[in-house]
Amino acid sequence: MASKREKAVISETVSEAEDILIEIENVRSSKDAAATNDQLPSLLQRLYLALCTLQQYKRNKDPPRNAIVEADNALLEAWKALLKTIETLSAGVPNGHFLAARMTLFLMHAFLYQEGFPYDLQDSALNRDRVKNQMAFSNTVDEALRSRLSLIWEKSGKKEDFSWALTHLESKDDIIRTDYNQAAMMALSPEELWKVPGMTGQQLWKPKPGDEPIFEPFENATSYEFAEDEWEDLEDETDQNDDDDKEDEEDDEDDENKSNEDENVGDAEQPIISQTLFSNGPLEGEMEYCLVKGNAESWLEGPRLKLSRQFVQEVTKKA
Repeated sequence: MASKREKAVISETVSEAEDILIEIENVRSSKDAAATNDQLPSLLQRLYLALCTLQQYKRNKDPPRNAIVEADNALLEAWKALLKTIETLSAGVPNGHFLAARMTLFLMHAFLYQEGFPYDLQDSALNRDRVKNQMAFSNTVDEALRSRLSLIWEKSGKKEDFSWALTHLESKDDIIRTDYNQAAMMALSPEELWKVPGMTGQQLWKPKPGDEPIFEPFENATSYEFAEDEWEDLEDETDQNDDDDKEDEEDDEDDENKSNEDENVGDAEQPIISQTLFSNGPLEGEMEYCLVKGNAESWLEGPRLKLSRQFVQEVTKKA
């Protein structure tokens, strides 16, 4: 069974989620637009803080073996309660689909960095079941987000570019409670989001003829690459980075970049340089679980927003 401390965290989170849900429903039923705009920031802040608190929760020790799955599921219920509350934002609130989508992205961001569930486990049928339950929740989050993005796409007349979904979120020492994240989560519209200090989306850069070659990445760039070919070829190369072997490819790419640095220095031909700032934000988020048996390790793919990322990629052709 869950400890008293864990029960308190779960109980308080579920209670807060239910209270916020009721207040969101009251806002939705209100016909006073000014009052609605006044209340929404406070509700979004409460959701943000509840997610941060749950992300930072950490067990002192695992419950007994015969109660561990029950304890895991109890903790998952708190995450599910917050997801349910977030989904109520989508209907009857100004920019509701946007708010629900952004907060769902943040929920997954929080879950990726959560400390309540271990990442490294002894390989056993029990622990595989534990991981499977967490993956099932992440798939539920993914489907909820994909559904929300689809509604936004249709409502926009299939013109939405989803650039706001590709903005970065912070994690400092695996903690997501930052002033920047709070400001991002309290933005009531995409326009407000882009005004948040430090907000950056995906960026590609091509030097002008005559520019000095630049071999160092931009500040905060998550990836950069060199190419001698046309810009269109470089875009195709960038698109190929979104596959299941991305980490291995990036390692190879880093080695190639270092080699290209030496080869291109002093060359007359101006290299094309692509630099992506903050990549695809939380849509790129992923987590792996390591199962250990003796000296052998096996890895299970954890939460990843596959459906949501694929949807954005397909409709915009540029994610």
